[in-house]
Amino acid sequence: MVMNVDIISKEIIKPSSPTPHHLSNFKLSFLDQIAPPIYIPIILFYDSKKFVDVDPFERSHSLKKSLAETLTPYYPLAGTPINEDFYINCNDQGVDYIQARVPCNLSEVVDNPKGKELMQLLPFEPYHCSTEFVKEVLLGVQYNMFECGGVAIAVCVSHKIADGTSAVTFVNAWAGMSHRFI
Repeated sequence: MVMNVDIISKEIIKPSSPTPHHLSNFKLSFLDQIAPPIYIPIILFYDSKKFVDVDPFERSHSLKKSLAETLTPYYPLAGTPINEDFYINCNDQGVDYIQARVPCNLSEVVDNPKGKELMQLLPFEPYHCSTEFVKEVLLGVQYNMFECGGVAIAVCVSHKIADGTSAVTFVNAWAGMSHRFI
């Protein structure tokens, strides 16, 4: 099966409340300062049975609102890296949120996963190590809608700001927050 994900929209989600001025700079540890620009990719799959009679765009709207709420206590994720000073400028710039259509059923992807095809579900390449200048982002989200009604929510978190445990903690906090909006 060849899967070609179609990007429908891209937008920036900002924290629901501004970061207090005294928290505007987040200093990276020495190890985080020298870490390569790689990301922790997480893909969560939900079959259509979980979303009976729910419009996928309404669901996406709820996820965006809950993401904005979750970014408030996780404010460094919505900031901008400052390489010269080894800080995160917690300027509430926001995170990339992408909506995409996947022209197949969720079961086709889950039953026979292929690495290159799964990469299309991510908001960007998580292991891109290049000497070229690339805008470094701290967090990206992609909401993938399958023909069958199932979805895959993909998150890429910069390893400079999070390890695996803290990335999962963020995703769990977002999941908990999203229950308030559904």
